[in-house]
Amino acid sequence: MISSDNNLLLKAKENGLVYRKMPETYLIKEELSEEKKEIKALKQELEQYKNRQPKPAIRFSNSESRIFYFIVPFCNHPQHN
Repeated sequence: MISSDNNLLLKAKENGLVYRKMPETYLIKEELSEEKKEIKALKQELEQYKNRQPKPAIRFSNSESRIFYFIVPFCNHPQHN
């Protein structure tokens, strides 16, 4: 007997039958339930909408995406000059 069902293999052993575990390469892949199929389709649709969103970016003349400012205290009061 060849099977991938452990309970069946155990019963075959108990009854003195020759048995082998079926190699995984021969197993049929489980089909997704209707709910999981719907979830997968909705996730794909959501990704399509996410990818359609604009991704604005600002580039400056030095090809950087950011700019640095150095703030120097300034006071025009006569006492501080």
